[in-house]
Amino acid sequence: MHFFPKLSCTIRHYTTLRKLPKLRKIPIKRRSQAILQAQQALMEYLHNTRSIPFTHAENITKNSLVSLSDLISEVDFSPQTFSVTFPGFLGYHPINEFEFFFESIGIPCSEIEGFFRPNEYIHMFTRSISLEYKHHGIDIECQAPLLVATRLSSIGKSTFWAPYPKAFARASVDRIGYEEIMCSPYWMHSLQWHVLDFVPTSIKDWLTLKIILNRRK
Repeated sequence: MHFFPKLSCTIRHYTTLRKLPKLRKIPIKRRSQAILQAQQALMEYLHNTRSIPFTHAENITKNSLVSLSDLISEVDFSPQTFSVTFPGFLGYHPINEFEFFFESIGIPCSEIEGFFRPNEYIHMFTRSISLEYKHHGIDIECQAPLLVATRLSSIGKSTFWAPYPKAFARASVDRIGYEEIMCSPYWMHSLQWHVLDFVPTSIKDWLTLKIILNRRK
């Protein structure tokens, strides 16, 4: 006799050594159903919102159970409403689809964090290219701006914090060959980066998400 419904999802056990979350908010007999509903919602989210081809979205969803379980554990569960509340949660809490993708292709979750350190990766890439072409008289730098007042941004006019494109471009050209490989050429942006280094990551994440959601409205 089967007491629990079958969980018809593929699990690649080699993707992670980490145990799945226990999903304590969800009764044991409801967990299989909740995971299936979450998989369906995630697949539609990746396909419709992230424009990932359906077959790829389906494959990512089926093979990223650890990341999906982490996401499920953040949502209040009710058997009657979970199929609605979970898609709604995705709509207001954008996910990092790369985390799901890496797990789906067999990269352990314990190693995924290393892929989300863009500053380190970009710094190493820029340094490598710079060393390779330096003897040709070519200077390569990675310049990291912050806010610039353009027609494509929500900032219509230049402010103390956000220069016009011409001012930023002028600063960028002036700094070529005089700065480190990674730099922020506009002086106010450089000051802001130094301040942000002292801000906790959780606060920066909250602020970034708030800005993104406000722009979406």
